Amino acid sequence: MSDTPFSISVVIPAYNAARVLRRSIGSALKQTVAPLEVIVVDDGSSDRPQDVVREFGDTVRYIRQENAGPAAARNHGVREARGEFIAFLDADDEWYPHHLEDAARILTAHEELQWFCSPFEERLGHRTTHRRRYNGSFLKGHAYIDDYFKAQAEYWFAWTGAMIIRKQAILEVGGFDESLYGPEDIDLWFRVALKNPRIAYSRKISSIYYRQPGSITWDRSRSEIEPLSKRIEKLERLARQAGAAAVKRSEPVILAWAGALIRLCLHEGRRRLAHDVYMRYRDRLPLTDRLLVPLSRYVPGAWGPKLYAIFLFKLNEIRKTFWRLLRKAGSGAA
Repeated sequence: MSDTPFSISVVIPAYNAARVLRRSIGSALKQTVAPLEVIVVDDGSSDRPQDVVREFGDTVRYIRQENAGPAAARNHGVREARGEFIAFLDADDEWYPHHLEDAARILTAHEELQWFCSPFEERLGHRTTHRRRYNGSFLKGHAYIDDYFKAQAEYWFAWTGAMIIRKQAILEVGGFDESLYGPEDIDLWFRVALKNPRIAYSRKISSIYYRQPGSITWDRSRSEIEPLSKRIEKLERLARQAGAAAVKRSEPVILAWAGALIRLCLHEGRRRLAHDVYMRYRDRLPLTDRLLVPLSRYVPGAWGPKLYAIFLFKLNEIRKTFWRLLRKAGSGAA
């Protein structure tokens, strides 16, 4: 393991993931800048992940806890970690060998930055389905994104498996919310960003996210609709407690979540909840989201709201693309 001053602990929560755990651990140990340690937190698995960990000898620490969910497992790993920074990696995902090196290079050069993220690719099985690459319009000096909230609202670039955060910055905001199951990661990113809006960023894709049918993120109706409204209310409250500047900075993400919640509710036939969210934010929503609920009343049939929500989602993407191109043209002219 590395004995360099820049120390990174890798935290891998695992729940019945012995079949794929070898891949994630292997990718952490093959980094061109080695981590200080790799910690696997077994969240009450029944498939004996300790047998996989044992194959790597003393290079990997194994911790077992009673089943309490991924947020609790990650918090357990953070508390046990000895590194200055924590790199998160789920048991079924993996890194390219340069992931930690990219983070170390930028975070060492910019000691004021508390966290790092990078582009990633999504795979379904062995097939790459999408490459989530931030285009850099908010990137400063090829080193950091100046405002997490603006970039996240437009691109949703942050992902757990590409995130590296200073341990102290995690502890200061209370770690992952263990009452959440699914969105506990972006909930933490929001709270970290309230204190640290600048985030280090590398343009190189450095991690792979494997989407699996039946996973939390695959089942959007279960993982998004139910907790999203409460999450928005909670984080708005935290922003208000942080002051007027924090409220203004975080508003793009809050409104993006509100629009997403409206579309998901209509897609699932939850018209009452969609209307409640619409009434709460209608004066601040983008035009496409502002029109979504009133116009959906005139679309007949059970499939009407779903089709209309899909249509408005595409229209919203077209609007974002238009403004991105306009900004790019403006910066080029300058």
